[in-house]
Amino acid sequence: MPALIEGCPQYVMGSGKSPYELKNVGGAYSCTCPAWRNQGAKIDKRTCKHLRKHCGDAAEDARIGAAPAISQAGTTTGRIQTAAPNTAVGPATAGGRAITADASYAQGVLDRAAAEGRSLRQDEKAKLHGPPVLLAHSYEDFGDLDPTGWLWSEKLDGVRAYWDGSQFVSRQGNVFMAPDWFREDMPSHPLDGELWMGRKLFQKTISVVKRQDGGEMWRQIKYVVFDMPHLATPFEERLVALENAWRASKNGFIQLHEHEAVKSRAHLAELLAEYEAKGAEGLMIRKPGALYEVGRSSTLLKVKPFKDAEAEVIGYEKSTKGQFKGLTGSLVMRMPSGVEFELNAGTTERRRNPPPVGTRVTYRYTELTDDGKPKCASFVAVRDYE
Repeated sequence: MPALIEGCPQYVMGSGKSPYELKNVGGAYSCTCPAWRNQGAKIDKRTCKHLRKHCGDAAEDARIGAAPAISQAGTTTGRIQTAAPNTAVGPATAGGRAITADASYAQGVLDRAAAEGRSLRQDEKAKLHGPPVLLAHSYEDFGDLDPTGWLWSEKLDGVRAYWDGSQFVSRQGNVFMAPDWFREDMPSHPLDGELWMGRKLFQKTISVVKRQDGGEMWRQIKYVVFDMPHLATPFEERLVALENAWRASKNGFIQLHEHEAVKSRAHLAELLAEYEAKGAEGLMIRKPGALYEVGRSSTLLKVKPFKDAEAEVIGYEKSTKGQFKGLTGSLVMRMPSGVEFELNAGTTERRRNPPPVGTRVTYRYTELTDDGKPKCASFVAVRDYE
């Protein structure tokens, strides 16, 4: 793959009408795409899929100092190295949780945060403590992709949960305290899925699964399974294995996630409109024949009418009129890029008791303005459930 020559920008098409510009300035590579701009890392440590596509994963990992990943099937994925479930390598613990990342990579993350005088970001916690899960890119970032033949499923607005053979683990390595009867007859091998209650019930789902004493409230939850990470076989074969295991299971809280083939771009657009009208968050599409990879992969794409992002609460604006006069009207947020914007506080309870300064919040938006601020932003959740 070609390197970027200083003073000779390259242009690649994304999801919009205008191409993204790749540049090399003094050895620091950059891209004008939102994914590169909104990263919290230092400029010379940032990358994105456009840079990776142009330069290659190996070259980008070498440039930014990232360690390659090893999946459970033993294949290199070009991301951080992740150990098998329940296996700690390198620094034994950080923040009371086992380190699952490669030792040198983990120490680098910890040292960088300490040098910058800050706590670990949510994405860093996931990389250090989290289980070896597959993550999706956005479909809109692959504007020229023909999804015909890919396998689609509904994108669930639940909480991602990795079953490691004995417990449910969040993306950041926290254990969900599911009752014994919920975990009864679960397999000894890993499963990937979501704890889900229903459409538009994300907040209610969080309120149950993050409790230490959820008890009988867990009977409202289903564990919707969509992959078997330990199998080094094509996705379609893993789906067959999942179906066989699901039929044999006596656990009534497990639910198999359905997948069907996309017929065309138009078909995918019709499905998105149909499921959006039903209250779904969007769709997921999976490349046929894909193996399970650890980290973000172009074989799994999320198709959504809105984008999700995270920002930090840095202050508040009071309402000066109407029924909420005197209460919090909006949260002042700071994006990882440093851009600040105001986010409507939303519910009455949140206006009375807004998230503390320093809290990480997930919000939803349509696109970024020219100055990098999110348009039509709405509050989704406080990031305290992983």
